[in-house]
Amino acid sequence: MTSLREPLNSMHKWSDIKILQSYRAIKPWCQLILEKLNPNFQKGEHRGIALLFPMEILFEKYVANCLRRDIKAPWQLTTQASSKYMANDQKGLNSCFQLKPDLLISKERKNHHILDTKWKLISSNENNFSIEQDDIYQLFAYGHKYLNGCGDMMLIYPKHHQFEIPLECFYLAEELRLWAIPFCIETGRMVTSEWVERFPSLS
Repeated sequence: MTSLREPLNSMHKWSDIKILQSYRAIKPWCQLILEKLNPNFQKGEHRGIALLFPMEILFEKYVANCLRRDIKAPWQLTTQASSKYMANDQKGLNSCFQLKPDLLISKERKNHHILDTKWKLISSNENNFSIEQDDIYQLFAYGHKYLNGCGDMMLIYPKHHQFEIPLECFYLAEELRLWAIPFCIETGRMVTSEWVERFPSLS
């Protein structure tokens, strides 16, 4: 029973006998996890298994799960909405360049807010806050196609020491506003500021 409760104490019994040959590849990962080690791939001949995560997808799903905790009916949160396209043919029969914002908040079948997550580090001290121009173009298109050019949208970035306070909103059109908000991964919440007044679904 002791070995089941404390598997680390049994690691020394893991040998290369024939019956355990099939498990040889996972042994380094078991040691890494059980001993709470920090992997170092810079030197040495020890062989292990590479484990990579698409952080932009994990961040998007984590933010979505956290927002679902706070959004109450009649508001609805849709992930990866895909009902709009950038272009149509002359007859309006064929569409192309599908637009898929990460998060769409709606109420009673009307779109109210677009939120897009970005696993990027921006800085309050840098030129244009290190926000990529392509991301602004992307939100501009979302705003016109999903919100008819009127409403509030949000770019959500991970909070860090150079981005701890939400930026003042950008006006992409007279009635189309874009907010850049830091999201605290530890608490699972966005840093609040005046943007809260524009997003009743999140307040």
